[in-house]
Amino acid sequence: ILKDSIRIGTKEKSTFRDGWDISWHHLKCYCEFETLEELEGWEFLRWKDQIKISELIEQSIEESEEQLARKKYTNQLWQLKDQLIDINSKILREMVEANGIEVHKATPERITHKAADGMLYGQVGRCPVCKNRTLKFNSFKYICFGWISEYTRCKWSGIDAKRYKWIIPENCKKISFLNKWKSPNNHPTEIFVECNTPTNNLSLSLSLAVSSSSLSPSLSLSNISLNNGYPHKKEMYGMIICVAGSSKELGK
Repeated sequence: ILKDSIRIGTKEKSTFRDGWDISWHHLKCYCEFETLEELEGWEFLRWKDQIKISELIEQSIEESEEQLARKKYTNQLWQLKDQLIDINSKILREMVEANGIEVHKATPERITHKAADGMLYGQVGRCPVCKNRTLKFNSFKYICFGWISEYTRCKWSGIDAKRYKWIIPENCKKISFLNKWKSPNNHPTEIFVECNTPTNNLSLSLSLAVSSSSLSPSLSLSNISLNNGYPHKKEMYGMIICVAGSSKELGK
């Protein structure tokens, strides 16, 4: 399959490990789908590629106001992505993370996509329901991938979400293109300020039965709560680890 050509991947049970492998096919060799929506990630393709796939499966994309807005967004995004493609992915990762976007397991392509989206339209704020920064924009609406509680996923989605000014760290400005970058006129100017108050009603539950009297005053159970306002790359900040049992029982 040639580089930059459209390919379709299918998940198949791996014969070498416990998990799944992806088998790639030419577009014309694999048309076992009826709509674009059946393809994961189709909305991140170039607009001309989306049109090409839709014509192949005879699914017309109407020239509605919504589709024209998607076309404009997609073309602007890819125009910038083509300019970012030569920048080291570590630099783009640093810039994206500085804007509050988690990209721990993201591919270089997805990091470039998030960087281009933010540079053009600003960093996405909190979900209006779960209050977490877990919103993703898929070219026509925002979808939340956060949690309302320990057991309940947030299912909010909508066409509008608060956006904030995109920040380019000083270290990233060593790259000439990023240093000279000027945001569009309609780019948001408000700067997102991370607060250190809990963003949801999650509470830390201890699986071990520990009496509150065994904890120091500063670690009383009433003071324990989950907080999404942890410092960058310090996910264990504020975590309390309790060991139940005496030193004798622990063999010390």
